[in-house]
Amino acid sequence: MDFGLTMPTHGLLVRDERDFYLQKLAASEMRPVEVAKLAEELGYHSVWFSDHVCMGRDEGVRPKRRAVSRAPT
Repeated sequence: MDFGLTMPTHGLLVRDERDFYLQKLAASEMRPVEVAKLAEELGYHSVWFSDHVCMGRDEGVRPKRRAVSRAPT
């Protein structure tokens, strides 16, 4: 069986007593090359990245949605 490692691209998943949440990290703190080399040294089969490796500066801004009328119930 081969095991892979998911690389951090948006932060670290952390947990408190009740919930999981994403702790944001600066890109310089994620060090993907160093983490990939360490994964290889530790014997991991592969490393994986999410499909949104780069995010724009205005990542918190979402496009406005068009108003949708709903049929009366």
